Amino acid sequence: MIDRWDTRPYLQRLGDATSQWVNVALANGMPDESLSGRAWRNTALRSPPRWQWRIVRTLAEVLFWPIDQGQHCRRAFEQDLARAGRRAAAADNLTYLYKDNR
Repeated sequence: MIDRWDTRPYLQRLGDATSQWVNVALANGMPDESLSGRAWRNTALRSPPRWQWRIVRTLAEVLFWPIDQGQHCRRAFEQDLARAGRRAAAADNLTYLYKDNR
């Protein structure tokens, strides 16, 4: 059994990884941020929002409407933050383990 901190189903993790890859490869974004989360950040938290990100956000909300009823990008942003926090906590645990084994 693989011990991992992200216990979501495989297809959900694959979709998230694809979104992060698109964000980096095509939009020159940060590797830990999903395209939908970035779209929300660049429209809801930026004044004035850039028109490009409004388009991306609108497309994502329409695409994922059956799942998130118009809250996909906000939820993606929140998940990006939560994932970053879990990853940081996991890294802290590894640091403590590494220090103890010296």
